[in-house]
Amino acid sequence: MVAGLKRLHGNKRLYRKLLLDFGANYSGVDGEIWEALEAKDFEKAHSLVHILKGLSGNLEATDLQVAAVKMEKLVRGQIAKTPSDKELKRKFAELDNAIEQTLDANHTLGPTVEKKTIESSRDVGNQSRPN
Repeated sequence: MVAGLKRLHGNKRLYRKLLLDFGANYSGVDGEIWEALEAKDFEKAHSLVHILKGLSGNLEATDLQVAAVKMEKLVRGQIAKTPSDKELKRKFAELDNAIEQTLDANHTLGPTVEKKTIESSRDVGNQSRPN
């Protein structure tokens, strides 16, 4: 949290809002990522992990960012070459643990804001891209 506050020039209110938004909007993302991995939908898994990587960077949630980078490297472009189940499970466990740590930090901040789905968050982020 100290690094996150420093990144936002000490704006505690904004940092708290970003953390609470993360908790409200991404509390189920680990399940979505796992479902995509089990379905061998590496494009969807990559998209979800890429979003997490960016958000964790903005929050300075370094453990989550490191885990997201590792998972992203594993699933990026894996349509033709499938990673082993053992490797996927290991990387996912690291990512899931980091997500839970970040969400646990959110619970110490108090009530969350209205929950949105990751789908609606992605739709907002992809508005400038054609379908």
